[in-house]
Amino acid sequence: IGAIRNHPLHVIELLELPRLVFPISGMTLGWPDGEHRPRPRLPLEAVLHWERYDASDEESLLKSYDRVMAET
Repeated sequence: IGAIRNHPLHVIELLELPRLVFPISGMTLGWPDGEHRPRPRLPLEAVLHWERYDASDEESLLKSYDRVMAET
């Protein structure tokens, strides 16, 4: 699912999407093949904006998230 956000051009090529079509979401179907814990998610402050887009704290939020991901 992260590939859509992280590698949209590859997804466009793989799915042979027509010109002006851009993937924005994906959905997984099926059952896990084992016991897996959910991965940490970006904090809500990094993805939710009220009234206007505000990226003033984006860099610190992403660095914090990167540290959490490195520990998992």
